Amino acid sequence: MTLLAFLATVLVFWRFFFQQRESLSPGNSGQLAVPTPSLIPSPTPTLPPERGNPNAQKEIIERTVEQYPLIRYVPYDGENFYLDYLGPLKLGVKIRRGELSEVKWQVYDWLRDKGVEPDSHEIVWLEE
Repeated sequence: MTLLAFLATVLVFWRFFFQQRESLSPGNSGQLAVPTPSLIPSPTPTLPPERGNPNAQKEIIERTVEQYPLIRYVPYDGENFYLDYLGPLKLGVKIRRGELSEVKWQVYDWLRDKGVEPDSHEIVWLEE
């Protein structure tokens, strides 16, 4: 019994240490798989200079300001109304108190104070 255990141990060692191991990767016929180096992730990925649009960020900001000219001022939480964008050039105005016609003039004045003509936006009037 001891001799049988010894032979089994020798065969196992022979298999593990002296025979060439086959790779587990498909299509690899008896060759050892060599690990490929992995890329180290960069916290701020950058494109090579010949790729990408160098003005992309500027263009995005310009397009955003064009579609949302009041972006710096909204949401606005006033005494009589609350105002915020619902979409590009579309404002939602929630009337808190006062008559609709009175609040409309307040909203129009607020828009003109910010340098925006009221006709440039679609305005959705909402009551609380």
